[in-house]
Amino acid sequence: MKQEEKNDAMEVKRINIRMPIHINDWVNEQAQAHGVSVTAFINMRLAEIKRQDDMAKAMTVMTNEKVIKMLEGQIED
Repeated sequence: MKQEEKNDAMEVKRINIRMPIHINDWVNEQAQAHGVSVTAFINMRLAEIKRQDDMAKAMTVMTNEKVIKMLEGQIED
């Protein structure tokens, strides 16, 4: 991977998050329990949510009647 591509892959955006104190306390506890920073913990959880969302979208496509009929038509050809 070229250095320029590495830099693009590592580009980040800084944000501020406001949350209720009890949620903040839970996030801090969970980050500590996982041995990571709060930022790393939040990123891990968001990545997990994104993977689940991507999987749900893929399953929606795979179980769509039109897609199934199209695939069955391709298989029969």
